[in-house]
Amino acid sequence: MTQESLKVISLDISEETYRADPALSYSILSKYERGGFSSLSTLFDRTESSSFLFGSALDTYLTEGLEVFNRKYYVGEPHKLAPAQVEIINTIFKLDPKYREDFSTVEDDLITTAATDAKFQANWKKETIIDNIRKTAENYVNFLNLTEGKTFITEDLYKQVVQSAECLTTYPATSTYFVPINPFESNLENLNQLKFKTKLGGNIYKCMADKIICDHVNKTITPIDLKTTSKPEWDFYKSFVDYRYDIQARLYWRIIRNLMDAHPSFKEYTLKNYIFIVINKDNLVPLVWEFPETNSKGTLSFGQHAQIKLRDPEEIGNELTTYLCMAAKVPNNIQEIESNNISNFLNTL
Repeated sequence: MTQESLKVISLDISEETYRADPALSYSILSKYERGGFSSLSTLFDRTESSSFLFGSALDTYLTEGLEVFNRKYYVGEPHKLAPAQVEIINTIFKLDPKYREDFSTVEDDLITTAATDAKFQANWKKETIIDNIRKTAENYVNFLNLTEGKTFITEDLYKQVVQSAECLTTYPATSTYFVPINPFESNLENLNQLKFKTKLGGNIYKCMADKIICDHVNKTITPIDLKTTSKPEWDFYKSFVDYRYDIQARLYWRIIRNLMDAHPSFKEYTLKNYIFIVINKDNLVPLVWEFPETNSKGTLSFGQHAQIKLRDPEEIGNELTTYLCMAAKVPNNIQEIESNNISNFLNTL
């Protein structure tokens, strides 16, 4: 009898489709738990910092391979345009897509109007501004064509991605997690970027796991997440609290466990504690961190005086869903109509 792949309990969808799914995720729960009620208005805004870009690029390079990496990323030199020049050209492109095909058809008045709105070189002559934008537009269009449908990264960042990947695959603590597995060996699966979705309690949750090692002989499944950090790898336990990675570990574990329990081929398998592999692209001393309380429920307490409280992911999800459904204007501990006792709130600080 052929052993079924763990893929059978995952979603066979693109990353784009996955991200468009409105199900609750670690990133949403973490944003809410760290930002509180005031974060609701921006909770679903997608922001990408330079550190996020590096982490995503390394993830793709390591777990999906060079071919997929080249489809997703364009490596090269950035354009030299000033922000105001980009704003002017993009404004004109939005007026009519044909202008991107042939910028020479853009009327002079459109350029000067857009330049005025962008507060671009107000002391320049009108003719100088028009000439400048026409010349820079050509370079900008060339850049856009090269990066079409891809994420742009610089040569320097790419070198750091390659260097970090080589380090992770050769360093004693982490190399075993990245050993290529014989595709004809069905007893061991090294699966990357699997997507899962299930119902926990009254809410629908989703997750995308960086890496999962499935041992069909010993019937064990090890979930792994790759973390890049600007801090020393040995200080990861601090980032673990700051970014609430406990939510990620516990939520991902429950989603995968729930799906395993519902499938006859995997309900007898052991799902191990979540593993975090952490690397700083400047230090290059990758370390492995395990979260023993992955399977714990309820609020967890840590710290010398138990001052660190980590709420259960499902409790956070239930609270967040309630706020979103009722379109609340104030937190549930605030009286919207009656007066609020300042002293009571001061005692919570």
